[in-house]
Amino acid sequence: MADHTRNALAAAARAMRDVVIPAVDPAHPLALEQATIVAKLLDFVEQRIDHVHERARFELLHYRTLAQEIRNDVASFSPALAAAIEQELQDSALVIGDSQANTQRVRASASALAEVVSASIRASQGADAGTRVELAVLDATKELLDMQRAWFLPQGWESDESVVPALEDALARA
Repeated sequence: MADHTRNALAAAARAMRDVVIPAVDPAHPLALEQATIVAKLLDFVEQRIDHVHERARFELLHYRTLAQEIRNDVASFSPALAAAIEQELQDSALVIGDSQANTQRVRASASALAEVVSASIRASQGADAGTRVELAVLDATKELLDMQRAWFLPQGWESDESVVPALEDALARA
């Protein structure tokens, strides 16, 4: 059976805009505001649904690369965190190598890597190698922010959309 999720999302957003929002009593501005938010969210999800797994994979690869970059420095001030990094790198390698890994599993692995990177940053305070860890994280931030800016571009937060890479280009950088 064909997947009609995108069509259903587009139809639901259109129903909100064309039927529900015009029917909302103007005396209830909060209801109107919430209905508008729902319509915009449906539009956004419809636009991004085909890239959800790709985004999760981008984040996994991003945090994996970052963890690989900082692991030797982390080992110099926290052997326990270094061991946690190594474990998460091993686990993430299995996820990456599994062509059947679903989005939830990819996200969980990315989250585990992000957590160990965050813990490493906190633990690095005052350590000789701490500055290198912090700089590695800062250097990697642009790639992540570019992807996030591209992801949320349809929401209209950017003052100059021309400086934001296309979503496909941003996701391909991982």
